[in-house]
Parts: sequence; structure tokens; C-alpha cells
Amino acid sequence: MELRSLLDIGTKLEIHCVKKIYISQVEDFIDNYIVISLPIKSGHYMKVVSGNILKIGFVSKNNYYYFLGEVKNIIWSDIPLLIIFQLGQIEKIQRRDFYRLKSLINAIVKIDGQDISVIGKDISGSGICMVSRKRIKKDEIISIHLDLKDFGIIEVKGEVVRATYKKDEPFPYEYGIKFIDISEAVREKIIKYIFQEQR
Repeated sequence: MELRSLLDIGTKLEIHCVKKIYISQVEDFIDNYIVISLPIKSGHYMKVVSGNILKIGFVSKNNYYYFLGEVKNIIWSDIPLLIIFQLGQIEKIQRRDFYRLKSLINAIVKIDGQDISVIGKDISGSGICMVSRKRIKKDEIISIHLDLKDFGIIEVKGEVVRATYKKDEPFPYEYGIKFIDISEAVREKIIKYIFQEQR
């Protein structure tokens, strides 16, 4: 599988480092090398030197891929760049293994004609964990309106696959929701939101 057939200039990248994930993007291709922006997380650049081996992940063609790349050079400019050489094969991971972002998200659940305010605790391309003051039954099929900031309000259908109750919490009901019948366009918005929030 050719890396260039999966990547375009501007493709967002996840750089996995120990227990942290940094964000980068493809800036250019030069011969057999990929030029990427210096990975960043919460406004701080990743500490990297020539010779480091990075695990690099990205979304393409409805799947998540990753490969190992060696840092061949670092270019310090207005946008610091890394020159990366691909090592080994590209691996494909199914969407259910997407990274789950911890992020507070305002949302409304619509069920039986009733609007229930909830708060999302974490989200991935395949589901969301949320808390509420109202009880929702396990296995219930619900409509969720999620406020994804710059990406607007999206509507997704979900199934309640987990429901727990914690008596002393201000939002005592916690739900694990699996997205169902979700369009690829909506899923891509969620993934782009996750990338943006990781910066």
C-alpha cells in the first residue's frame, strides 16, 4: 500500500508518544520523504531529535491507518517541519479503535418527544459517554444533538449500550452510547472536531 495514495497535503496526523497524542499535518512530499509540521499538543511542541522513530496515525478512505517513521531532519522556520522517512508497512485499524477524546460537550437527547439536556464526557468516531440528571433506559434508541463548536450542531442516532447510576453526583446518570446509522460525513465532522480539540 502506497502512503501517497492515502495522504494529501493538509491531511491531519496523530503522533503517538508514550501516553500522549500530538497533532500534526502533511505539508509536502519530497522524493521518498514526507514533510510534516512539528507535532503539537495544548500549544506545546513535541520534543524530537533526528533519528527518533514516531508512530504516525491518520484517517483515510473510511479507515484509520498508522505507520512508523524516522525523523531524518528538523527544519526550524515560521512553521517548524519534520522530514520523515517511512519504515515498514502501513497498518490499518477499524474505526471502532479510534482514539477517544475527553471533552465536555453540550448536547440534547430527544426521546419520546422530550428534550433532555446532557453533557458529553468523551467522544470518538463510534460513540460518546455522557451524563444526565434524567434516566434513560438501557438499549433505548435515541437522537442526540451535539454542539461541536466550529463544526456546528450535528444530529446522530445512538443506542444506549451502558447505563449506570451514581447517587451523589450532580449528574447521577451516566450512559455509554454507540452511534448507529451514522453517515460518513457526520462521522468525519466528529473526527475533525477531535483533531481540533487535541491541539
